[in-house]
Amino acid sequence: MTGCDTTICESCIPTGGVGPCTMQFDPVCGCDGAQYSNPCMAMQQGIFTYTSAIGPNGQLLPCTQPSTCEV
Repeated sequence: MTGCDTTICESCIPTGGVGPCTMQFDPVCGCDGAQYSNPCMAMQQGIFTYTSAIGPNGQLLPCTQPSTCEV
């Protein structure tokens, strides 16, 4: 795939979430390009594919918007 770093896949389409979450700050970047305050908050929005938004030195990393590509 030329020109695409991230592809929005069927696994990234929100499908409904989980129960109540804590307010613990452990930020993640969802496969939808949005940042969530913790994994539970992402899953509550139906996003089950995510990566940590905390860098190796503890800094907050920006989330990037995924590209949509033909596969």
